[in-house]
Parts: sequence; structure tokens; C-alpha cells
Amino acid sequence: MIDYYRKKIDEIDKEIIKLYEKRLSISTKIGDYKKQNNIPILNKNREEEIIKKNLDLIYNEDNKEYIKRFLNFIMSESKKYQKNINFKED
Repeated sequence: MIDYYRKKIDEIDKEIIKLYEKRLSISTKIGDYKKQNNIPILNKNREEEIIKKNLDLIYNEDNKEYIKRFLNFIMSESKKYQKNINFKED
């Protein structure tokens, strides 16, 4: 039985990786746009909006804090990624 669940986790992880790579690709475009238009990487209002919008989608309230931390992590990594690509071009 545990093998079945592990296989399911592996399938989900595969999808997460594909989606995260898509997100990083779009993050690159956003970073480029911000650089070209002298816009700071951090937009706290946008981050708060994203968190609120996504937390409203949660079915199981027990997951709320974990998902909030996950979203914060993703956004933190996206900002690092944008900074990294911006400095590579300078």
C-alpha cells in the first residue's frame, strides 16, 4: 500500500517541477520587464494579494499555514531568481 502512495507522490512531484519551471520562465520575463522599466523586484502589495487569493482556494483549513509558507517560499525564490537574471545581464 505504501508503494502506491509513494508512486502518487512521485507523480505529483513531477507535475510540481513542470509547473515550477514554467513559473520560473515567466519570472524571467517579469524580471526583464522590471529591469527595463526601472521597477523594483519587491512588490509587497502584489505578494499579499497572491497569498490572499490563493489561501481563499483552500478546501482544508488545516493546510492553510503550510500553504502560506509554501507560497512565501515560492515568491522568495522567484525574487532571488529575478535578481540573479538581472545581475547576469549587467
